[in-house]
Amino acid sequence: MDALVNADRPRYLVAKFIPDLRRLEPRNVGIVLWANGETSARFVGEREDGALDLRRVPGFITDKRAYEQWVKFWRAELSKPTIEFLRTSRALSKGSSRCLDALMSTSPGNFYLSDGGTLLDQLDDIEEAMSFLFGELVDSKESERVKEKSLETLCAGLLRESHFIDSPHFKEQYPVRLKVDGVDAEFHFSYAAANGTLQKLYQRVSFVDDRQAEMQKAVLSCAYMFEKIMDNKLLRLEDTAALVLVRPEALLESTYHELDLLRSVTRVIDVETEREPILAEFRELAAAS
Repeated sequence: MDALVNADRPRYLVAKFIPDLRRLEPRNVGIVLWANGETSARFVGEREDGALDLRRVPGFITDKRAYEQWVKFWRAELSKPTIEFLRTSRALSKGSSRCLDALMSTSPGNFYLSDGGTLLDQLDDIEEAMSFLFGELVDSKESERVKEKSLETLCAGLLRESHFIDSPHFKEQYPVRLKVDGVDAEFHFSYAAANGTLQKLYQRVSFVDDRQAEMQKAVLSCAYMFEKIMDNKLLRLEDTAALVLVRPEALLESTYHELDLLRSVTRVIDVETEREPILAEFRELAAAS
């Protein structure tokens, strides 16, 4: 049994919600991760202490009470030593990643679990891996997306005015594959300059979200991505930048700490107060193409 467990690679499921079964357009709402006989789960709307707060559940989840029941059910199943297949007496031990097959069988309908795949190597920290998967794969709150548009709009204006967006070297949602603790990972950056080789990387980070936890998650994700770029010696710090929007009404004591965290791994450029320097940088990149 021990040899079987050790041979199992870390594996994860993606919890999904389909608002309209006729259109079959699922939205990712959570992650279930298995590694070395342990499981971890995280779902949208949960507070830092793990409790589900329905006020934090995004609007696209139209039946919040049903969502609450499914989250409770999935967590209850994960708390058991074995998980049974739906409508059978067959059960699988959590000592094997195949227990996730049993968990997937329990949730047909609007809320369901989908196989996300396996990770290449064993994990030292299951919660660190969970944070990465959740940040990369799970839909964020709708109101965060609405507020992000103000930063996105400002950046789009700079890209058009500088004509960087017209350059063949301009890339959007640029994927970068890296090794993270021996595991292949793919990060997506808002913008990049690449002419065969990578020259610059930029990531948008909005500080105008009124939910501190959501803003902190975006900051930590951005810092982690640029830290791994540095660790892999892919670019120098001065060739990367977090493009931010910080409004006076959003300034808290914690905001200064979060900006300092970003500055430890990349340049931080406020697209409103430092508009001219980043515009000049974009123009230089456009002229080089």
